[in-house]
Amino acid sequence: MWKYGNMEMALTLKDLTQSKSLFTYHFHISTFALRFHIFTFVLPFSYFHICRVFSHLHFDLQSNNTISQSLLWRFSSFFTSLLLNLLVARTFGPVASGEVNYFVAIASLLVLLSSFNLDAAIIHFTAAGKIKLNKLLTLSLLVVLVSAVLYFAFSFYWNGTTQSLGTMHDFPVYAGLYLLGLQVHAMTIAIYYGKQDFFMPGLIISILNLVQIIMLLFVFNNPGEQALIDYMRVFFLVPFIQAIFLWIWLQANKKLDFRLAMPLREEWKAISRFSLVIFITNIILFLV
Repeated sequence: MWKYGNMEMALTLKDLTQSKSLFTYHFHISTFALRFHIFTFVLPFSYFHICRVFSHLHFDLQSNNTISQSLLWRFSSFFTSLLLNLLVARTFGPVASGEVNYFVAIASLLVLLSSFNLDAAIIHFTAAGKIKLNKLLTLSLLVVLVSAVLYFAFSFYWNGTTQSLGTMHDFPVYAGLYLLGLQVHAMTIAIYYGKQDFFMPGLIISILNLVQIIMLLFVFNNPGEQALIDYMRVFFLVPFIQAIFLWIWLQANKKLDFRLAMPLREEWKAISRFSLVIFITNIILFLV
């Protein structure tokens, strides 16, 4: 056992092949980076390094397939996101794209602070099977409802500060939905990652990125302000659309228990301790 503060992480072969705690823990650290599209290209090489370090151990075939699937779909998400960001800058110019990216950065930080990295706890405890998923989802629902008030208040405060979107009168509504969508999307993907399913999240993210690329090429290809505003309405709704598709697929194939139930006292402590470690890590990653 490896003790990190008040939290113990298992590094035995049995735990690695059953709960995949080491890989799951690595996913938590990168959750915010993946959402922010900064460290996504570097992280796959970290997974490859882990594979090499532990190559002398006899991992089962499922473990190797899980890592390969993660590498493939993370790279797919990164590559389509990179093309999308380049096309936005090419279509609307550096000033407009810079302002949009600045808002996205602030939005990602706000979601990180308000969620306290609960999505990381969902991944870990779902993979380990230590806390029932319906308890984690109930807690997530409460966090989302409380955060919604903060998100829309922030959106109204931000309204008018972005010069390129100055005439977007419905900005507070779409920006609030974007922030809320980011959080719901993160919570939803956390369930998939906890169950070691990287295929569907990666596929949906890649498809919707490609749809946005096609729209930029053939629909919003006018570099004017109105075209930018029309595209941003679509952009702000994408996280929610992704989450909806993922929830539909999840319910249709996983048949999960969604009954409301709060975690017990000891489970609260475990969730808080784990989320705190990841929260501090992601704050450091954001500031570096």
